[in-house]
Amino acid sequence: MKRTPVIKMAATNNIPQWPASSNKRLTFPYFAQAATLPAPLPTMAEILAAKDVFPCIFRKRCIRRVGEHYIVKYGEISLDEAENMHFVAENCGPDAARIMQAATEGVDNSDGGNGTAKADDAAVVGMIVPKLYAAFHDTETNSNFIIMEYVPGKSLEEAWNTLGRAGRARITKHLNAQFAAVRNIAPDVEDANGCNTEDYKHKHNHKHGGHHNYNANGNTNARDAYYGRLGRRPYNDIFLGSSTLPCGPFNHESQLNEAFYQRYASLHPDLATGRGAFYRERVFPKILKGHPPVFTHGDLQAKNILVREADGLPVVVDWECAAWYPSYWEYTNALWTSRRWGDEWWGFVGDVLGGGEGEFVVEFKCVENLMGDLLDETQPGVEGWGQGWDSCLSPN
Repeated sequence: MKRTPVIKMAATNNIPQWPASSNKRLTFPYFAQAATLPAPLPTMAEILAAKDVFPCIFRKRCIRRVGEHYIVKYGEISLDEAENMHFVAENCGPDAARIMQAATEGVDNSDGGNGTAKADDAAVVGMIVPKLYAAFHDTETNSNFIIMEYVPGKSLEEAWNTLGRAGRARITKHLNAQFAAVRNIAPDVEDANGCNTEDYKHKHNHKHGGHHNYNANGNTNARDAYYGRLGRRPYNDIFLGSSTLPCGPFNHESQLNEAFYQRYASLHPDLATGRGAFYRERVFPKILKGHPPVFTHGDLQAKNILVREADGLPVVVDWECAAWYPSYWEYTNALWTSRRWGDEWWGFVGDVLGGGEGEFVVEFKCVENLMGDLLDETQPGVEGWGQGWDSCLSPN
């Protein structure tokens, strides 16, 4: 039985302090209760025979619509996506939002948001993700399968030019509240390295209120921070996933930075004491410091946001990369992966993640250079590689 949470409002912008994270974890194979299904789950034969196939850039993955109600992703996919969707829905999805709304119903809003004000309609919608119905490994095909809700609508990438200013403003308002809730999910007791979840929640700072303890080097105290995936597991993204190099979980941002350096040095050993040392000794200590861990989608792109046909609300999909990353990661990664410089995407991302406080422009310059190097197994270009760093490394 879910307890009724004590809701606190951040004084700055009425973003609600969501309940402490649920410890519920998925076990695989996972199948939703039959009473919650819109129709019987499709059989393996029905899945493999489905003709409505969605485009996918990965050759060994497939996404099919099966019948009126289901989307099935299968192949060489990670079941992390299913677990992360479940985790987000449990902690700040629409059901959690309704609990929060009930807890704040009738609260006086005349105090200007000093801790008792009622959340606005966008904040109480919660993060909308497709409903998860099944997740399992099939031995016959040697593939993982995730069966989820089919959400009629268009991707934001498709709808972008037709939404108009008012439509984009509405989407922005809702996504801002939704991502604020997601970024406020504290690790559970296990993930917080023994730190009591409520204590972590109190100390957690993510631009929307709260407090976070830093030492003289700008790092969070070991018992206050956690950088990694659910269940104290290491990162498994394209930048850090490795069986031989350190990839977490970490208790300090500086440890994550060292992992970046180790990967760089392994790819470019001849530059480890040159460009690599520049990152390690000059860039990281000045720029990539003082960023508390926040729960992060990790692949915020227009193609991963659906504009739901029924009500025009945004639905966020593709949670495979989600984990606790430094607070700059969502912003810098969204710009780096999308490269949408021909339209207003850069401004949209900043507004979604909190406006001026959510825009990590200097960090983006660092990440743009670093990630290009980490994905380039050939020698990085030397000429001009340091151009543009002067303003980033200035004392101000």
